[in-house]
Amino acid sequence: MRIARSRTGLAAVLALVLAVAGGLLLAERADRPVAPPRPALALPNAAALARAITPAVIERHMAAFQRIAASNGGNRAAGTRGYRESAAYVAGRLRAYGWRVRELPSPFPYFAERSPPVVRAGGRRLQVATLRFSGSGEARARPTRVGSGCAASDYHGLRDGGVALVARGGCLLRATALAAQRAGAGAVLVYNPGHAGGFLPATLLGPGVGIPVVGVSRRDGAALARRRPLVRVRVNAVTARRTDTTVVAELGGGRRVVMAGAHLDSVPEGPGVNDDGSGVGTLLAFAEQAGRARPHPAARLRLAFWSAEELGLYGSRRYVRGLTRPERRAIAAYLNLDMVGSANGGRFLYGGTEGAARVAAQAVRRRFRDRRERLRRIDVGDSSDHGPFRQAGVPVLGLFSGAAETKTKAEARDWGGRAGRPFDACYHLHCDRLARVDPRTLSELSDGVAVALFRLGWR
Repeated sequence: MRIARSRTGLAAVLALVLAVAGGLLLAERADRPVAPPRPALALPNAAALARAITPAVIERHMAAFQRIAASNGGNRAAGTRGYRESAAYVAGRLRAYGWRVRELPSPFPYFAERSPPVVRAGGRRLQVATLRFSGSGEARARPTRVGSGCAASDYHGLRDGGVALVARGGCLLRATALAAQRAGAGAVLVYNPGHAGGFLPATLLGPGVGIPVVGVSRRDGAALARRRPLVRVRVNAVTARRTDTTVVAELGGGRRVVMAGAHLDSVPEGPGVNDDGSGVGTLLAFAEQAGRARPHPAARLRLAFWSAEELGLYGSRRYVRGLTRPERRAIAAYLNLDMVGSANGGRFLYGGTEGAARVAAQAVRRRFRDRRERLRRIDVGDSSDHGPFRQAGVPVLGLFSGAAETKTKAEARDWGGRAGRPFDACYHLHCDRLARVDPRTLSELSDGVAVALFRLGWR
């Protein structure tokens, strides 16, 4: 009897403790928003998935990226707060849709000018361009001709802190800039003797040069070499190594992996709503529907939102390099989305010639043919995040709506756009905004995405 009473007392105390704890837990969570349960999406075929991924849903995500850019200096470029907020938005949406999310660090070289470069010679301000990854600083001296500036012996006549005048050619500009820095130069001016126009854009390939390196036109370079006026050079820039996040999410648990990706960064010149908010928004709209789809996908679906694509595919290159051989071989196909809502856009498919990517491409072409919509093949080389996958032997395909440089006006009708207008006249500019996105192009290409991913993931 005593033992029985003891057990009864302990049970009562335990029940009381659990009740109090439960009440406290409920009270703690009472002020937190609770997501309503999402109804299941019956997914008997690709058409059902395509109907569920609507332009209106995609555009809501694109509008979010436009707001992020507007509150962060007008862009979402790699290395900025705008990019970090974009990555946080994507990761949060994916978790809400039921995906397993990883945020992978992706280092990259960062460069940004705080103000335009200044080169004054003989009282006149020259038209110049800072070489990417130039150092900051000022120098004031008469220019010293150093030829190509590739060898240490080229700098015998240069005084400490002087301005080296380089005729481009003979070695990489990075090698020239480092040689000038070792010789004690305060700045480097570069001109191209073989180019009649202004200075061609150029890069020093990465951080490491601590002095200003500026390009001038052939005409100004020749005049500086001949007259040697007093020159003042000033560059105010940031050159560093930074790290952003590539967001990767998975759904399902099959051994066979199906990947799709889009780059998350914009260029510094604009908000990147089409390039590539359209690709990111399309994948987020797919992720929402895939998370509630019944039946579940047979394959393991993996979505990637790449960092620093605009700077040189840094996020996707790092990711692919980090895969083991078995991990690479497990990826049946990779689908890339980079601009799928261009104004005056075409409907283009690239890749899709090998393995599972070929099967998916056939399904997309059939969808367009059945609806009497034009889909054309295009060769974009390895210019986007599919490149590292293709080089690693993964079958790739991509959908694309066109950028400004993909055709001339005379080619417009042949490519599928409106004659006399270039694709996406706001490509890489501040006007790459939601108002410029073509809903019809977005609708047709997002249908292609749904068809491709259904064919790869559910069949």
